[in-house]
Amino acid sequence: MMIAPINSKREVYNGYYYIREHNKIRGKVGVSPVTWNITLQKYAAERVISLNTHSLKYVPLAGPYGENFAKGEPPVMQWENEQANYDYITNKCKKNTVCNNYTQLVWNKSTDIGCERSGLGNDMIAICYYYPSGNKPGERPYATPKYGLSNNF
Repeated sequence: MMIAPINSKREVYNGYYYIREHNKIRGKVGVSPVTWNITLQKYAAERVISLNTHSLKYVPLAGPYGENFAKGEPPVMQWENEQANYDYITNKCKKNTVCNNYTQLVWNKSTDIGCERSGLGNDMIAICYYYPSGNKPGERPYATPKYGLSNNF
């Protein structure tokens, strides 16, 4: 399996970074690791290029893949930080918060990811695609948390 970014100068946020960080976070809740998918990475690269080329405001796409978006660094940590907004008992985000990036990141049925990014620092945008997609209505992202029902793992 080759994990390589489109532009090899982007060593910090290459495929290895995304796999390592995803699997570290997924492991905290007892979810199986994901593997790198070059098709998803190419799809993410096209999306990043489109957003940059057309100066488009990010709007989630409805499609066959789950999608996470981050502006600024580090992207996966931003998504992990949304864990504080997720209430496992109600299976919802806490009022007036966002947690859907976190729940997609740890979605137990997602097995493949592909990610891409552009820019640096606060101007960086990153997108990851997930297959199969997560955040299905009425489903939880994972079984009962390893450490009980507290949101403070």
